[in-house]
Amino acid sequence: METDRANIFLDLKDVFESIRKGSLEIGASKLGMPAIKTGFRILDYWTNGLMPGDYIILAGRPSSGKSMFALNIAIQAALATGKDTLFLSLGTPRERILMNLFTMISGISSSFASKGSIDVKNLVRIDQKLARILDADNGKLLVHDELSSIEEIKKEVQSRSDNSNLGIVIIDYLQLCECKSSLDDRAQELVSISRDLRKLAMKTKVPIFVLSSVRSDVDLRPMSKRPTLSDLNVPDE
Repeated sequence: METDRANIFLDLKDVFESIRKGSLEIGASKLGMPAIKTGFRILDYWTNGLMPGDYIILAGRPSSGKSMFALNIAIQAALATGKDTLFLSLGTPRERILMNLFTMISGISSSFASKGSIDVKNLVRIDQKLARILDADNGKLLVHDELSSIEEIKKEVQSRSDNSNLGIVIIDYLQLCECKSSLDDRAQELVSISRDLRKLAMKTKVPIFVLSSVRSDVDLRPMSKRPTLSDLNVPDE
């Protein structure tokens, strides 16, 4: 037993020594845990990137830009790491997501694309950006809009993590995830779904990034209107 304790303290010493000599990112890399960058410098600075097995919930009010923010992370992660990003959309059709991606990458409104009114100059600019994004060294962005239950999601993520270069999973969004359970309380179902996703992240060693809405009555509070974890339990859409 004493030998085991000695090994534990030796490992901790190595961790602290790695961190002391450089940044946390360098220390994590030496430990075989490369962080995945989100592409947002301030967020990466405070979180040190997304680590294998991380489970992150991004919560906000409806129509606050959560999906577009998550799509940005999906693209940046695929570009920066060379690993695949799995984007599971439970509420938005794949075609709409593709149009949002087009707007995000090109900087051109999707209405121009749908009307076929993009001029030659902009087409050249788009081709240049796509050439970089479609580089062989970059990861793939896999968009899926046909899954709805936690069982289907677990099966898909597990399969991808076993057979591909999966780097990150993004789920949009928690309240639309279905669960086969005997629970009558939807709030408890969401707690169960969230727990399953956390276990899935730890099992696959892939960071899972989940979007969530918050309750609409947050704005009716007399004091602080900042959402808390309990506000994620009940869907408001």
